[in-house]
Amino acid sequence: MNRLRILSLTTLMLMLASRLPGQTPANGEDWDGQIVACNDGTITFNVAQAYLYSKSFSGYQWQASGWFKVAPGKCQEIPSRHYHNGGWGSKDSYTLLAFEFYDSTGTWGGVRISPGDNVFHASNQQFCVKPLEAFEYARDSPQGDLPRVCDGAQTGYQMIPASFEYTGRLGTALGYDWRNELHIKLGPNDRAIPLGKQTSSDAQSAVANPNHNPPPPPVAPRIVVSPAPAPPQRPHPAPIMVGKADVSHLAGLLLGDSREYVSYILGPPTADYAEDSSAFGGYPYTRDDGLSMRVNYRNNLVESVKVYSKGSRGTDPLLDLLGKSEAAAVAMLGPPKTRESLWNIDDTDLVWSFPLGGRPADRQPNPQAIQTLTLHFKKGVGCQYVAVQW
Repeated sequence: MNRLRILSLTTLMLMLASRLPGQTPANGEDWDGQIVACNDGTITFNVAQAYLYSKSFSGYQWQASGWFKVAPGKCQEIPSRHYHNGGWGSKDSYTLLAFEFYDSTGTWGGVRISPGDNVFHASNQQFCVKPLEAFEYARDSPQGDLPRVCDGAQTGYQMIPASFEYTGRLGTALGYDWRNELHIKLGPNDRAIPLGKQTSSDAQSAVANPNHNPPPPPVAPRIVVSPAPAPPQRPHPAPIMVGKADVSHLAGLLLGDSREYVSYILGPPTADYAEDSSAFGGYPYTRDDGLSMRVNYRNNLVESVKVYSKGSRGTDPLLDLLGKSEAAAVAMLGPPKTRESLWNIDDTDLVWSFPLGGRPADRQPNPQAIQTLTLHFKKGVGCQYVAVQW
């Protein structure tokens, strides 16, 4: 009995030793895989995934979801999946990865990243996504094939080229790390590929960009089924000066930025539209650095921004006033048009007004009225929030 047990253990050890850390499962085996996307460049990008798995005797299903935002210098886990080697006559489980970003010209679109490696293999497939908005859907596929167009999808979905295919690798059952990092580097010279309703040959015939990803030869002439509208561009408002500060922007958002652009750089709102304790209405967001914001829109464009924090941020003259005294604010912005203590003597609003769109500045503006900059101060704390209403 002991001899049999020793032989069995030896056989198991030999089987494990015959596998390499990067090796995919053998026929019929199952392993988990965790993709981690890391941004080694200077431009934020979003990641979408499409995961194929077998439904036993009823074919296959694709599960697609996105977007997973990856800021420069950050890494983002993509939801882990279970991978199965189907063996003869059956497809392996795998995940397709696609990317979208705003390039340095303000153009939004997809991007092909290359080359692949022994874990993330280059792909020439494409799948259906909802650009710039969170999405998740499942699609049955008897043969495991992807559609050539976004058939049956809701309005707003478009095809996007996938850059990589990931099939998982041996995981913790063999003592190896089952997390696999994918390092992406996008810079000012990389260009986005505008997306639209496309045939399957579109992803192949998309122009190359400076990320060294020449397109493969097209399998058919490029046919545009329905040209997509031009991607949103950022506005270029003229400076609006209040003292030494330009209030045409706040916390990275510009007067007139689209809701889609805000979602791109900040992600989706953390809650529905609501008013805060000062009756300032808007959608709450949180920046990567922990800064809390509330944004309001008119006709889908930014019309007001409010930023909360307990301390200075240093990169923006207005945000640098957070946590500072009234004297520091007056030194930068000049004397306010209005000074009010709304709730009690310890809470004070200072209000500055400015002209905009041919409308003159209000001589005695109310806090958070249009064409105003409002700073709220609390005794012993300093400036608690900055709000601009355009």
